[in-house]
Amino acid sequence: MNQIALIEKTRSLIAAGDISGAEAALADLADTEGDGALMVVLEQLQPKDILAVIREYDNSKDSVINLLVTPAQFARAVVIEKQYKDLTRTHLRGMMNAVIFREDADPIEFLTAIGDLEGGSEALADYFSACQALRHQHLPTLPSNLTLERQINPFLRSRLPALVRAAHAFDAQAIDEVSVFAALRQWKNQF
Repeated sequence: MNQIALIEKTRSLIAAGDISGAEAALADLADTEGDGALMVVLEQLQPKDILAVIREYDNSKDSVINLLVTPAQFARAVVIEKQYKDLTRTHLRGMMNAVIFREDADPIEFLTAIGDLEGGSEALADYFSACQALRHQHLPTLPSNLTLERQINPFLRSRLPALVRAAHAFDAQAIDEVSVFAALRQWKNQF
């Protein structure tokens, strides 16, 4: 499928409310043509469409969008999310935690991109305010549910290729999920 057709298919699926279908179409592109092809498509999607996938996608599994979205793309989505006026800030916190604190992300780069946009400072203030409110209640500010924990906690992602490679580089015997988990724990203890 050419990229223009995929963009139109993704937009149609999002408009129809089929977020899983849109994510699957984008993931299929990454699987068949590589991450570079997906990055080109992401650059051409409207921020509202990227937001729809990040905001509504089933967080119990990894999202190719969350893994590949650039700081600038994510910043535009966060500013739009702020406009939803979600008083609980649940979606904003979930998005921020899933993308900014992913394995290969540079949180400062993402936070700077958000802060540089008009409305971005307010979105960051909302995020930090929500985190501060949780802290005052002695509740966790990072993933507070298993869904989000699965996205950012390396110990719950020991089957992911990048973590397997990193664990194997630390301990050559780390080859399966259990030994990778053990290597990650040992590595953490030596950090």
